[in-house]
Amino acid sequence: MTVASSTATATLNWTGVETGFSPGFQAMQASDVTVTYVVGAIQLQLVAGTHYSIALDGSGFVQIAPLALPPPPAAPATSQLVIARNTSPLQAVSFADGVPPSAEALEQVADAGAMRDQELRRDVNGFATAAFAAIVASGGFQTLYADWLASLPTAAPASHGVFWNDAGVAVLS
Repeated sequence: MTVASSTATATLNWTGVETGFSPGFQAMQASDVTVTYVVGAIQLQLVAGTHYSIALDGSGFVQIAPLALPPPPAAPATSQLVIARNTSPLQAVSFADGVPPSAEALEQVADAGAMRDQELRRDVNGFATAAFAAIVASGGFQTLYADWLASLPTAAPASHGVFWNDAGVAVLS
């Protein structure tokens, strides 16, 4: 398979009438995919085989079918399914010295690497965005900067010709 999508997560609406979901990304194996039910701040990790079935088509694209999903909430609240892929970090292909590897084995290794790259980008960007939003919401930048400034020394060090002024700038004396 060649990785044909740059995403590793999809958020889809669940109204109770959908018979299937196509998140638009591929996976190496069905067990790499998780589904989370989200209503407002409530998140419920769903179980494959109990809440939904999962299959991969001939190109590795993920297909989800509801089995016993939680019911959607009454309007105006909405529910969503967050479908995510987390490829195993383990190397599953073994190469022997002197034996040329098959193109299929090389493609499998390259595909798994591309999928893990996508997942790392998702996770790093999501963490940075969530952390940034939390800091901004709490007024944390001003607090962090004020705390940092307060921690700087304002007296000249005895053995060095440098000191920090009240604005946090190093000054040579």
